[in-house]
Amino acid sequence: LKEEFRNFFATQASLLKFLVYCCSEPEAASASSAEEGVDATAMQRAATRCLANLSSHPTAREWARKSNVLRGVHGNSSDLTVRAYLGVVLGIER
Repeated sequence: LKEEFRNFFATQASLLKFLVYCCSEPEAASASSAEEGVDATAMQRAATRCLANLSSHPTAREWARKSNVLRGVHGNSSDLTVRAYLGVVLGIER
């Protein structure tokens, strides 16, 4: 991701909130998708990957690390990919 785009997206609270929603409620997020057949697991993985990418920006990193929702998803997820991405976001794994 180009740095200027990362800087823009990382400061958009509505985008960060939407990504957290996709992480915490992947079934609901995928059901409301415009495309039929969106896999909830794929949606959750994509959202956590986006958050991991954006977390290199100080604003997004600080915002994400304060999120109890993301901590809950990290602790409760059985998907190792989701846990790994969220570990990066939360500063638990590097």
